[in-house]
Amino acid sequence: MKRRTQRKRSPRLPLIAAGLLCAGLLVACAVSSSTSLVEPLLPSSEIPASSAVIESTLPSSEAMPSGEEVVLAPLTDPSEALETCLGWGPGTAGSSLKSVSAAAALMEWAEENSLAQREADEVTGCLRDWFDQLEPIEQDNLSESWPLVCEAAQQMWENPLEMTNTMEDAGVDPDALPASDSPDWEILQTALDQVVPAPMQ
Repeated sequence: MKRRTQRKRSPRLPLIAAGLLCAGLLVACAVSSSTSLVEPLLPSSEIPASSAVIESTLPSSEAMPSGEEVVLAPLTDPSEALETCLGWGPGTAGSSLKSVSAAAALMEWAEENSLAQREADEVTGCLRDWFDQLEPIEQDNLSESWPLVCEAAQQMWENPLEMTNTMEDAGVDPDALPASDSPDWEILQTALDQVVPAPMQ
């Protein structure tokens, strides 16, 4: 009987197969990395929708261009603040406390309405409209009390420690006062000086 001769498998075949597998993996990695490098260079029109959604959720304040002009609300009614200057005058009881209280009320109104950011004609017109509605006796009263209010404001800024007790007695919080160089108060004082006539001697 003839013996069957067994063919020996070549030892090179597994090595070749392994080499081909490694080569395939290297090609796949190279394609993947090149794709990730190209993606950021896509035009904006081809950016995925998910990126647009993220961008649209940014706060509106970040999307607004810088240098936008601030639009102010109309001036509030000055009646409540200005009426603190009526009903008293030089020589009346408690005039020092009332002048401090009136000065603080007017400072607050000036600051709340950001007078320094407004046109001077707007502020003067608002104060003049209020003044023109007063009775003649009230207009005369304001002419006498307004200089005392200005003097009180000056003392509150120049001598805050000496005026602390007076301010507290008048119901004014010294820590709530605006800075002594407040541009809002300066605008208010200038406007009222034009509206209120000088007191009669």
